Order: sequence, then structure tokens, then C-alpha cells
Amino acid sequence: MAPNKDLTGQKIGSWTVIKVSERKSSDGIYFWHCKCDCGQEREVRGQNLRNGQSVMCSSSCAILVLENRKRIFAKKIIKAVNGCWIWTGLRDVSGYGMITIEMRANRFSYENFIGKIPDGMCVENTCGVPSCVNPKCLWLGLHSESKNEPRKKISEKDVIKIRKMYIEEKRTKASLAREFRVSNETISQLIRRETWRHVP
Repeated sequence: MAPNKDLTGQKIGSWTVIKVSERKSSDGIYFWHCKCDCGQEREVRGQNLRNGQSVMCSSSCAILVLENRKRIFAKKIIKAVNGCWIWTGLRDVSGYGMITIEMRANRFSYENFIGKIPDGMCVENTCGVPSCVNPKCLWLGLHSESKNEPRKKISEKDVIKIRKMYIEEKRTKASLAREFRVSNETISQLIRRETWRHVP
């Protein structure tokens, strides 16, 4: 005997119902073979699907984790007048926001709004504000680029060149920081003339 209602093809929570299962409960309730958006497949009791008791594969489902992180992210940012999204939650010793112990807020922002971060790459801020998580302020760099060792002091000649490249060539602050081996904050400050004011 077939179930009273065919659920095949229906989307219920993160489940897509594939087909009715041969399995039935002791009280005659049908199970349905379902696939979660995270990729897990499972047989789910039909009654639980219909009444909303089962909307994803588990409490640790990747979809649930992602949605939870999105909620945390939305609640923990303040949008500043300068365009930065300042993280108000937990921060590490360098000032970077943390969604969890394993996940930096700027990395989550990059992956959520821009795309996957390739292996070996880190997320840096063009604005020079570690707590900023605005995707427009984020760029990918190598881990070695984010360390202090390769950075150098810039000269007056460099300052003139950087400002010219920024204005005339429309170079980004991030690309200039990489080329001159200085921090993004250094580039931002000299472009805003907070430093090197005496240089035309």
C-alpha cells in the first residue's frame, strides 16, 4: 500500500524528498529517502517531514552551521561612516574579529560575499583596520605577505610614486601595499595625508 500523500520531489527545510522508502515504522508510518542540501542522504519518517520536526540531517548539519554563522555575523557588525563594517564581537590579539575559535570574521565575510579562499591564502584588509569585515575592504594575500618580516620602510620618493600610481593609474591600496612591501594601513595613511604631509 502506498502512503496517503506523495512527497516525492518536495523541498522540506533543507531536505529534498527523493522517493518513498520500503521501510515503515511499527505504527505504519512510511519513511522517505531524502537528501539534505549539505549532501547527506537519509531515510526520514514521513510524519516528521509533514509536521516540520525534521528539516535537516542533524544539529551539526553544515547548512545549519552556516545559517547560524550568518546570524552571528549580522548581529556583530556596525557600519561606520567611512564604509568599514566594524566587528563588535570577540577579537584575537591582532584585533581581527572571531566568529568562532576556528573562524575569523573577515574570512567568513570573504567566503560568504565573494567566494572560496584558496589553500595557503589569507584575508587582509585594504582599509588597514583588522576589525573591519566589509567584503569591499578585503583581499587575498599569501601568508608570508601578512607577516612583518618582509615589510620595509618607505622613502619620500616612494610616497610620491605611490600617490601618483593611486591617482593616475587607479591602483588599489592592496596592490600598492604588496608592491612596496608595507602594510595596508601605511598606504591608507599616506594617501589620506595623515602621514608624509610635507610631501606633495
